[in-house]
Amino acid sequence: MVIEHWVSHGYVVVAPNHQDCCGMVSGIFNSLWYGNFGLVEQRMIDFDFLLGNLVRIEQQHPAFKDKADFNNIAATGHSFGAFSAQQYGGAGLYEPDTEQFHYINNDRIKSIVALYPPRPMFDVITKDSWNNLTKPVMLTTGTWDMDSQFFTEWQMHKMSFDSAKPNNKYALVTQGADHYLGNLICRPEKENPPQTDALYMVNAATTSFLNAYLKRTKRDSMFIDFDDLLELTNGFYDTNKRALAITSLQTAIAKNQVPPHFQPGIWIYLQQYQKAASAFESLLQKKYELDIEFLFSVEAKGFRKSDEFKHLVETLGLQKYWLSTGLPDYNKD
Repeated sequence: MVIEHWVSHGYVVVAPNHQDCCGMVSGIFNSLWYGNFGLVEQRMIDFDFLLGNLVRIEQQHPAFKDKADFNNIAATGHSFGAFSAQQYGGAGLYEPDTEQFHYINNDRIKSIVALYPPRPMFDVITKDSWNNLTKPVMLTTGTWDMDSQFFTEWQMHKMSFDSAKPNNKYALVTQGADHYLGNLICRPEKENPPQTDALYMVNAATTSFLNAYLKRTKRDSMFIDFDDLLELTNGFYDTNKRALAITSLQTAIAKNQVPPHFQPGIWIYLQQYQKAASAFESLLQKKYELDIEFLFSVEAKGFRKSDEFKHLVETLGLQKYWLSTGLPDYNKD
């Protein structure tokens, strides 16, 4: 769900499986075979192999041709894989035998997305592992991201954010989100209810982060640096609490705390389509530059099915244009 979303925004994603992945049995076997240090180190060998063969992958899969910038890459991962991604940002792997930290550097890696990363564990990830984490990082976790054995408090997943060097570090903590967003990422077989709203937040925040640090878009840089975002989306995950988020947003707008060009998108995330349309029309009247591309993003799919969207495209003159040129592919949903 997350990878598909990044791809829909134009990113080429290479997602490997490691020898210890995809099940408890393989994880235990490879941990015993390699040892804890060797297990983590083997994952980095996998990644380095991929990074060294991106051109060959492009040659073997023509659909990738000329789609990617091999010198402008983000390392991403979930859970244990999130630490592997953080290693490319400066996180250190501790070797107990030598009592030394091992570091990996690759100048092509420009930023890191760490989804629900681990706390210190396996005696090779310590509380000091993130002291030299210097590259831009977005970390995500949730207030239900706990279990009875390894992570008794959700804040454990945020330790790498708290101990890393502060510049260009972001943490998205979603109320009521667990390690797998119900069953939406990595564990589709789980019977937990899907946490769809939390997934929307993860997708929106991580995509804006990637756009800001890989594509260097000013709009996304402003979005992730928006100090009131956490307050405005408080309770967003739960339809019973969405009213609180709506009230918070209305209050913040009244106090001029929300830049006008952010307002339509936030209303769309909250599924308040009439307010979103009004915000777009207000931008038109004030002659702001509109983010037309966002109207055709995955996040705005529900809005595109609304009467408010039909009225908006008439106002923008898009309907008349489409009648002469035909509907774009991304508007046929």
